[in-house]
Amino acid sequence: MSKPIIEKIGNKIIVRKSQEPDPQQLMGQMLVSQSLKIEDLEDKLDLMGQMLVELSLKE
Repeated sequence: MSKPIIEKIGNKIIVRKSQEPDPQQLMGQMLVSQSLKIEDLEDKLDLMGQMLVELSLKE
């Protein structure tokens, strides 16, 4: 008998009966990780924009 798996995704707690990944959940995790990557890129772009502004102000 395998232990139930308790996962916390965002503010939802999901309890699964076994190791088998739920396809819907896998899709959700992929979407979450992709949206995190996109946020990361946006943050980097913001930083680059700020650096460019600072450089142009210094000149």
